[in-house]
Formats: sequence, structure tokens, C-alpha cells
Amino acid sequence: MPIPVICSCSAKLKVGDHLQGQHIKCPKCGSVIPVGTANGSAPAPAPSPSTARAAAPAPPAVSPKQVLEESGLVPEECERLEGELERDERLLWAGKPVERFIFLRAWGISAGFFFGAIVVIVIMILTANHGLASDFMGVLTMLFLGTVTLGFLGAGAGWPFLQRWYARKTAYAVTTKRALIWGRTRFGKATFGSYDPADLAKFYRVDVSKGSDPIGHLIFGTQVTRKKTKDGIVETYHRYGFFVIRRPAEVERMIRDHLVDPVLDKLYDD
Repeated sequence: MPIPVICSCSAKLKVGDHLQGQHIKCPKCGSVIPVGTANGSAPAPAPSPSTARAAAPAPPAVSPKQVLEESGLVPEECERLEGELERDERLLWAGKPVERFIFLRAWGISAGFFFGAIVVIVIMILTANHGLASDFMGVLTMLFLGTVTLGFLGAGAGWPFLQRWYARKTAYAVTTKRALIWGRTRFGKATFGSYDPADLAKFYRVDVSKGSDPIGHLIFGTQVTRKKTKDGIVETYHRYGFFVIRRPAEVERMIRDHLVDPVLDKLYDD
């Protein structure tokens, strides 16, 4: 019969009774957890995470108004968020991607476009030096290469500003019931996503920049899009969640405490 074991990090495990009296390693935090005692008697049951949370003093509640003031959302986004909330739903956190970080990182992609423009310019110079641009086809080739060069330069110069525009049109929120995402598609169409606790059960954090003001992602899941082509089915994978947010560990803890853990506790108790 499986033996339930709860680690101090709130990980809930079930192990076989053949491990009674031994120790196991928590797969989440690496701590060593006893399973019973040496004589085979069951240890005192560990308090459930929900009991521990109930016994611990509750942190001071932050008002929704204060959350919005600290979120960085513009007035239009605040109104949209408040209009989405249900009567018994309270706002816990709201925020946006870090524009400056996204803008500066996008220049790395722009460098690739600029390098492509340099390569094409070198090809144009070699073509002209070898007299290959003297006839009609040569002139057309030079015009085509010139157009490609302008395309690379335009893409390189515009890419960081496009990414910053996407960041400005994106907003995130966590409530007592769900996680919310407002964003834009690559073609600029407005999108909205609402994710219940069950949708967040397997979410994870990716740290991008550490330090006194860390930046990272909270990945909720991966959406797979299948498109039929003449070569067969082509699958496109798209991750969704909170991207490039400040202090992701704090937001992760908030989601776990208020949304994910209560659902897991209920499943564990059942």
C-alpha cells in the first residue's frame, strides 16, 4: 500500500511500503525524508501544507489599488483589468514585461540582420569589380541585391522597436482565482488568456537575469499548432506565460500559494 510522504518544501509524494523505515531523497529540493522508523512503525504524520499555511501568520494584505499603482500598467490597462475581475475575485499582482531589457536584448538579433547586409554589400562590390553588372541582367542583379541590403538594414533597425511595442501592449495579472494575460499576435491583433489553477499545475520559472532586481519567465505551458503542407504535417510550438518580468520568484510563490497548492492539497486529501 503506498505511503504518503510530505517534504518540508511542500512536495507531496507516495512511495511503496517496501521503503518503510528507510529514507528517500525529495526529487524537488533534494532533502532526505524519513519513511517510517527503523522498527517499521509509522512516523508521526507531517502537517499538510494547507495546515502549515493556516497556522502561519498571514502576510499583510495589499489592496488592489496599491497593486495597480506598483504594476506599471497605464490607466487604460488598469480599467481593462478591473473590468475583467469578478465580484468575488481579488487582484494579487499585476505587471508588464521589462521594456528596457527586451529592447536591449533585441539588438542582438539586429546584429544578425546588419551582418547579413554587410555580406550582401560585399557581394555587390565583388560583382561590380568583376564587370558582371555591365549588362541588363547584371543591373537587375545589383538592384535585387540593393533591395535585399535595404531590407536587412530596415529589419535590423526596426526589430528592437517592434519588440518594445509588443512589450508595451502586454499586461499580466494574478488574482485569487486565475492568471490573466493580455498581449498581441505577430500581426498586431489583441489577444487575451485566462488560466485557472488546473492550467498552472505544471508551470515553472526560468531565470534570465539574476541580482538585486532579477528578471525571468514563468512558463505556464506549450501550445502546439499543426499545419498541413504538401510535405506533411508541420508542428509549431509556442510557449505561453509571463515573460521578462521583475522578481519572478515572488510571483511564482504567489501563484503556488494562492492557486496551485490549494488544488494539489485538495487532490492529496481526497
